[in-house]
Amino acid sequence: MAEIMFEKFNSVSLYISNQSVLALYASGRQTGIMLESGAGQTNVVPIIDGIAKKDAVESNAFAGNAVTNYLRSLLSRDICENSVTSIKEKLCEVTLDSQKWENYADSDVAYTLPDGTEVIIGVERFKCAEAIFNPSLAGATNTPITELFLKSISTFDEELKSSLYKNIVVAGGNTMFPNFIERFENSLPKSKKFKVWANAERINPTWIGGSILASMEEFNNISIKKTDYAEQGATIVKLV
Repeated sequence: MAEIMFEKFNSVSLYISNQSVLALYASGRQTGIMLESGAGQTNVVPIIDGIAKKDAVESNAFAGNAVTNYLRSLLSRDICENSVTSIKEKLCEVTLDSQKWENYADSDVAYTLPDGTEVIIGVERFKCAEAIFNPSLAGATNTPITELFLKSISTFDEELKSSLYKNIVVAGGNTMFPNFIERFENSLPKSKKFKVWANAERINPTWIGGSILASMEEFNNISIKKTDYAEQGATIVKLV
């Protein structure tokens, strides 16, 4: 990466950071626990004073693409992937508990495909989103998202747990479903005091966090300079 940035793009400086740490920076925090679910991966990453605790990271591959594929399998007719994704993003939502999606059998809405054909979407738009919290609905064996979170946070002592519970930061396009935050909060232990933070711009928080870090005065001190790279080569990345 250093070679590409310095030699191909002629960058003046370079800093390599964990994407979850940058996403946490976007929320104005250096300590917290990131719950990220994007297109291909769901991650829970505890971060203490700007350092990701790798031993406590939990991940699985059930994320946005899996939800899209599941929705496609639920629909009564063959629809192209772009249209299925559009249906998911515009019409699908999470219910507030694990059973309520079954109560929406009469919630049909119409969706017009690019060719002008109209399709009716009913309980599928709730059932597909439910799979985020219960992947077994889609025939997947991945750990449900709340269990991932609880497994990750369980590795810390009570003092750190308390701090992390109060700084839960959610990010990623797969968390943008209506009611996702409320459902996740409902699934957490009632005995814990917690706060879930979810920015409206949480689809791309890593880019926001990176811009914040790059604008800080100390960035100049922690970044790798092109002159240093010229002297030491790519090995300088291992020294930072």
